Amino acid sequence: MAVDKFLIAVTDGTSGCTIEQLEQINRELMDEIWQRRHEWNRLKVLNQVTGVFNDTISEMEGIQSMWSQSREDEAEAE
Repeated sequence: MAVDKFLIAVTDGTSGCTIEQLEQINRELMDEIWQRRHEWNRLKVLNQVTGVFNDTISEMEGIQSMWSQSREDEAEAE
């Protein structure tokens, strides 16, 4: 089922997240669900929520990567 796949993706994708990151993910997902509250086709809603989840995780990974690179650059400069 689509919902089961989504739950597995969320569980796997958030396994290393901090509380702050989990709160951000929750906020983004709930915002999308709220915006789609009048949509009768719940599969369409699930697809949108899945997209938001994937985008949010990608953004977090990008920020983490930039932060790690910045710290490495600072360490090399010393």
